[in-house]
Parts: sequence; C-alpha cells; structure tokens
Amino acid sequence: MYHRFYILMFVCCLTINSHAQPVLFFDSNPLLLTSDPSNNIIDILTRDVLNRIGYDVKINVLPLERALNNLNQGMDDGMILCRNNKLDRYTNLRQVPEKIIDLQVTAFTDSGNLNIRNWSDLNNHNIGILSGIKPIEQSLTSHVRLVKVKEPAQLFQLLKDKRVDYAIFTYWNGMEYVHSLGLQNRIKAIDQPLENYPMYMYVNKKHEALIPQLVQSLRTIKEEGRYQQMFDEQLAKFFPAEEN
Repeated sequence: MYHRFYILMFVCCLTINSHAQPVLFFDSNPLLLTSDPSNNIIDILTRDVLNRIGYDVKINVLPLERALNNLNQGMDDGMILCRNNKLDRYTNLRQVPEKIIDLQVTAFTDSGNLNIRNWSDLNNHNIGILSGIKPIEQSLTSHVRLVKVKEPAQLFQLLKDKRVDYAIFTYWNGMEYVHSLGLQNRIKAIDQPLENYPMYMYVNKKHEALIPQLVQSLRTIKEEGRYQQMFDEQLAKFFPAEEN
C-alpha cells in the first residue's frame, strides 16, 4: 500500500533552465487524501509556503517507512509529520517550528449516535479504519470489531452498506469524500473530534538553513489572512452556505 500519511516528502532538483525554480516533490498523508488531489488543503498550503521562498512543488507518493528512511538518509528533503510521532531513530530530521495544522480525526456515521466523546465510546460498535494508520490503530488496540480497508472511499462505502457503525477519518477530507460520493444527506460527522494531531514540516538536517525562511513564510500566510482563506475556499467547494 502506498501511503500519503504523516509525510510531505520533497526532493530538491534544480531544473535545467537556470531561471526556473528548484522543484520540490511532496508526499502527504492518507488521512489527508481527497477524491480530487486539487482539493487537498495541506498540499495547497504547503505549495504556497514553498513557492514564497522560491520553490516549485510536485507531489510524490511513497510508502511511509521508505519515505522516512529516504528523508533520514538525505536522499529526499522534507515531509509533514505529526509532532507526536516516534522519530528517535530518524536522527537527521529537523522540525520547522511553526504548526501547519491541527489534524482533526473524527468518526463518521450513517445512523449512529453523534454524541461520541472519546475512543471508549466506540466500544461495542463496528468500526472502519484505514489499514496501517498507527495512531488510530493504537487508539483502538483493545477494539475487536475493526474492519480495515486500503482506500478512504472504501470507508464510506462500508458506512453506506451498513457494514460498520462508524468510520474513522479526518474531518476535512472525510467531508470532502462524503460530498463527492453524494452521501451528504446520509453520513454525518460526530459532534467533536476524537483526536487533534499537531502537524509540522520536517526537513533533512542538510536543509536546516531553510528553516527560518519556512517559518516566516508560513507565519506570513497566517498573518495575511491567506491561511484562513484557504480553509474558507475549501468549505465553499464542499458545503452549502447553510452548513458553514
């Protein structure tokens, strides 16, 4: 399975045209996947951050461990990771200390109770999750009624077919899938997220000199109001005005 999870991996490749921008290849997160890649809010945001310091961006997809190893070895240049990830053995990674986003992981349901407050409230329910997403799997280690799938769209098909009571995914991208599949009148998100994962950019240590520029670029996007504008634009694409 090829992951876009906890990764926003980029490779710095100077183009033949000396006037062109260096090209950075990114890999993002399966929890951040959308049915239309142009609607991936993290890709949009990261592209803006890098463009502002003189880099163009292309998306690349690798398995999680391979991407981490490539970054640690300096074969690749950077990625998006949850700050809580265990990175002790990846000694060559350096955090860009400005948060990209709080990744809200939530539960979606076709007919279940929306008043779910924590992971334990999901006990005695059939739950659908993406295979290989370690933080979610670890939160459900004692849960015996799990159905694992490889693709986000399959999660919502499980709900549609009533094979599970709840599907676990990120709020933003989950709602995009719900709308793209025409299920917005059936499938709803629970009232509050199960977990918030702070997401940061990491680079290989050879690019430590870029960190202040990356921090300032992201801060400027927030200060200018562009950060909020990106989220508002995505909401407008997926939800009628009355749902905002």
